[in-house]
Amino acid sequence: MPFVLIESNELCSVGVWNISEPDVFFSNMIPYEPGAQHSAKKLQQWASRAILTHLYPGFPLHLIKQDNNSKPHLSKGMLQFNISHTTHMAAAIISDTLEVGIDIEKIDQRIHKVKNRFLSTEELEMIRHFPEDQQTGLLTLCWSIKETVYKWWGKGSVDFAKDIKINDINNDAKIVISVDFLSDQTYELNVQCMQINNHWLTYIVQ
Repeated sequence: MPFVLIESNELCSVGVWNISEPDVFFSNMIPYEPGAQHSAKKLQQWASRAILTHLYPGFPLHLIKQDNNSKPHLSKGMLQFNISHTTHMAAAIISDTLEVGIDIEKIDQRIHKVKNRFLSTEELEMIRHFPEDQQTGLLTLCWSIKETVYKWWGKGSVDFAKDIKINDINNDAKIVISVDFLSDQTYELNVQCMQINNHWLTYIVQ
């Protein structure tokens, strides 16, 4: 599975890429040179930028910059976008005007080791009500949701356990999760969530 269009409407466009191609495939496709040194990381960077050019032909890859919080962006007045990648998957989202955030995470048992760092007591209790064989996926989903909110915010200084409150959770393969983000004010957010190839894709456009 190379590029797949997940959503395209008046608010945003979202796509994912299951990375199986060699580096020469991407280097011939787009005018971009990855900054990573490791070959797998290079492929991830290439794939995420390739998605941008699929979602928006002519996307100005050469104008992408990173701010002080490492959030990629274009100049003010241009497109809003965000990218994410993991070992075998990449994802990207674009909007003409609205702030966006996106994350893709592989479901992995290692999430249990850090769950107390990013989940509140109430959120941990929600997870405990589910069968054990579902908890790894749900923990990964919660992490991905909070990472997406953090990237949507884009201003750093976020305590995942205290500042991002997941109001409800379930194990459906495609769901919308309500989240309260507590910062300079309370933001009520709806995070789109989809399970793809043992990964969770989550994104916000708001």
